[in-house]
Amino acid sequence: MTRDERNRIDSPDYHDYVIKDGRLIGEFDQMYRKSQEVPWHQDDARRRLDCQLAAAMVRQYGPFRRVLEVGSGLGYFADMLAEAAEAESLLGVDVSPEAVRRASTLFPALQFETADVMRPGVTRGRTYALVAIRGTFWYVFPEIDQVVENLTAFTAPGGWLLVSQNFPSLDSEFVGKAVIPTPERLVDRFRPGFDIVCKVYLESQQQDSKNDNWILFLARKR
Repeated sequence: MTRDERNRIDSPDYHDYVIKDGRLIGEFDQMYRKSQEVPWHQDDARRRLDCQLAAAMVRQYGPFRRVLEVGSGLGYFADMLAEAAEAESLLGVDVSPEAVRRASTLFPALQFETADVMRPGVTRGRTYALVAIRGTFWYVFPEIDQVVENLTAFTAPGGWLLVSQNFPSLDSEFVGKAVIPTPERLVDRFRPGFDIVCKVYLESQQQDSKNDNWILFLARKR
């Protein structure tokens, strides 16, 4: 029996493949194949304030010729990044082969490949002028030290790192809180190798947006 057969989930709701009943599930390839709606409403990226702010930060400090997005999903935010950075090339990497396949179809001008940022050696010596990661840390926090190491290695000397991460209400219990309890603690993980150049905290006051508070920061590698 394969791993996929052992962990088979049959649900049209993408949440059931991600985090459920207080634990990380992490079945992203099944999620992209079976979800009835676009996971995390990625196709609304250009309308989202956090994405617009991230793009504005990139435009302010760009251009960036070689860009990498880690956890690129279906490629909607990658498309925004490529435009904002005036990139000559953009590579999006994601752990899900199905996401990579669909992103390659949706955005043929960009490049996408399967890669797991939680694994050592994923960088293969490649470096980029701008490395971006959005909304991904709740799915990779069990290997946070390796993830930070890989993001740092992907960033060229003097290059830039863009982090955009949502947080639940900080007084609530949430999966990953023991590792990343606050936005500032996430920023602190990158301070040894980066200078923080620009930082924004975007807090939603809407009652139905309990997981829609965002820390965005742009940092330059020393």
